Amino acid sequence: MTPSTPAPARQETADAAARDVRPATTAARPAASGATLPAALRDEPTVPPLVRRADLDPVAWQVLLRDGDLVPVRDGVARPAAVPDSPAVRAASLAPLVPARCAAARETAAWVHLGGRPPERVHVLGPPGGVPGPVPGRTASEAALPARDVLRLGGVAVTTPRRTALDLL
Repeated sequence: MTPSTPAPARQETADAAARDVRPATTAARPAASGATLPAALRDEPTVPPLVRRADLDPVAWQVLLRDGDLVPVRDGVARPAAVPDSPAVRAASLAPLVPARCAAARETAAWVHLGGRPPERVHVLGPPGGVPGPVPGRTASEAALPARDVLRLGGVAVTTPRRTALDLL
């Protein structure tokens, strides 16, 4: 290995930081609803800059998309062209639909981790007795989510790739 080549451990750490991937830990504190949240889910990670259709005049939105200054992430959400697509960007686009005590899951989590066509509905899992109420564009289910099954991407809790695969089987 040459002196200019980073050590593999350093590279993995840098890659994880660039993706803003934070595995959940077992430390917890009471949440407002009486449930517990893993400590890693309480951290304020770096959230990628996104632009929502509601933030702009409809004409400005269309012009910025047409000119390539904004790149669509999902319906009504775009990223600046200078911001590369990533799991953190896709997860951040879901923030208004994923309550703090819940996690994006199933097909939604698969899209966050892998990319591709965004889901038509956002699926979230909530703790027993703490499933969020109905919201257009969101499906909510009740499920126990151990800390090892959740990580934070772009400021949003998302099921891990392993948990996502198990949920989809």
